[in-house]
Amino acid sequence: MSRPYDSMDPKVMDDDMLKAAVGEQGPQEEAGQLAKQEGILFKDVLSLQLDFQNILRIDNLWQFENLQKLQLNNNIIERIEGLENLTHLVWLDLSFNNIEAIEGLDSLVNLEDLSLSNNRISKIDSLDALVKLQVLSLGNNQISNMMNVIYLRRFTCLRTLTLSGNPIAEAEEYKVFIHAYLPDLVYLDFRRIDEQAKEMAKIKHQYSIDELKHREAQMQARLEDEKVLREKLAAHKQAFIEHLDGSYLFNSMYSEDVEGNKLSYLPGVGELLEAYPFEVTAAFFFFFFFFFLGAGLAQVPLACLEQVHFTLYLSFHIISCETLVVKSLLATCMQKAIPVRPVSFVGQWCLDFCRHTE
Repeated sequence: MSRPYDSMDPKVMDDDMLKAAVGEQGPQEEAGQLAKQEGILFKDVLSLQLDFQNILRIDNLWQFENLQKLQLNNNIIERIEGLENLTHLVWLDLSFNNIEAIEGLDSLVNLEDLSLSNNRISKIDSLDALVKLQVLSLGNNQISNMMNVIYLRRFTCLRTLTLSGNPIAEAEEYKVFIHAYLPDLVYLDFRRIDEQAKEMAKIKHQYSIDELKHREAQMQARLEDEKVLREKLAAHKQAFIEHLDGSYLFNSMYSEDVEGNKLSYLPGVGELLEAYPFEVTAAFFFFFFFFFLGAGLAQVPLACLEQVHFTLYLSFHIISCETLVVKSLLATCMQKAIPVRPVSFVGQWCLDFCRHTE
């Protein structure tokens, strides 16, 4: 997509260009003259217009940390980059450039209006961080796959979408598909969406939408579980007890133990190896439980552990941990009315065993 000014020499976004742009766009009265004399601080600039400058690369914008509106349309920009510090940006215009891929927007968490029309983009992606996005203009690009519309379902604030001028817009079911899968959209290709058209599209695609919602719910549940696990691991890591509440540590240690693997060929060792992983994992759990309380992660005072007797023998791949440890921990917790919630199936087994053998 060639521009009439492509034959001009590309320009660099240096301090001289930025100062000139800020000076021209700032107040022209007495206050503006005074600001020019004393020097303009880029960090105080809220709006910046750099269109029709024949800019090839986005650069030197790191000082505009409070910028809210940035206009870079009608240049020859090939990549979206150099916007990392513009976390307060609300409005961004990159239309009429030579951009082929959406990228470099991960830090723009406050962006509400994004224009990428008249570029060379073929896929809608890498917008996940734009949780406040309300207006998205992607007209006159090279988007041809209808599945790109499904990606936009995650943007719950999106109300205005422009895709006209793309191969996708020529499909017979184009509008019906978008009405069905983006039900919260208000404007499509500069026209307000009729509510009756939305309802008809919903009925037509009801089965597929229900199936998609089910998959989305499963994915969301997985993401939430992963988040909980990350937060849990971070807390355990801070207390230096990560991976002690399950078999992960043992499995990783044993898989790297070449000499230990050789022992499995000796007579009678097979039976020991069957019980060994469980004994080690149980011992790790006791160790974890002891320090889990001691580190304050369960919000239990150390005084609650005065009667705990912990014995641990570790030597030559043999670990022995007396059930008295768990019994003592359990008794102490019961005396102090501390709820016991094991963090692994091994812990639950140990506590159940101790309760039954009292």
